[in-house]
Amino acid sequence: MFFLIATVLGYRAAILTVGAENRELGNLMIMSRNPIQLRLLNQHAADLQTMVDDIENYSFADISTSLRRTVAIVAAVNTEIEAQAKAWMETKSQMDTDSAAFLKLRSELETIRSLQDEEIVELRGLLAEAEQPSIMADTFNLVLTFVLGVFSSVLATMLLRRFRSSWKPTR
Repeated sequence: MFFLIATVLGYRAAILTVGAENRELGNLMIMSRNPIQLRLLNQHAADLQTMVDDIENYSFADISTSLRRTVAIVAAVNTEIEAQAKAWMETKSQMDTDSAAFLKLRSELETIRSLQDEEIVELRGLLAEAEQPSIMADTFNLVLTFVLGVFSSVLATMLLRRFRSSWKPTR
């Protein structure tokens, strides 16, 4: 029986040395495992009760053997319980760490969403501002159009006079 516990604990140690990603698997395996040594201790307790009820018929050697077996089973049960408690604590610690990381990630996501919402509002404002012509822009465009119109009219008139003066029709 002690060999079985040593094997399980050795298996757990091997898993833990492979990497942290396997640690949860090892802990879950130990936590969900049936307490074999506890079952043996209960069976042995029933045997001890039988021995106590009829103690006169047992020799000191039988009692000594039974006590040694009891001590060995209790030690194995303690080892098993300690391994399970350690696995539970490591799993709880990992869950707490994961929970804190999740809360931090959620907070960062909310921050990103709020920043995106603010940027969207700013962009909408800029687009609305760009779509609405201002009085200043309209005035500037009107003056520029008038000046260009007058300038092109004067230029066309000058070119037309020069062209007429140099061109003489033949009759």
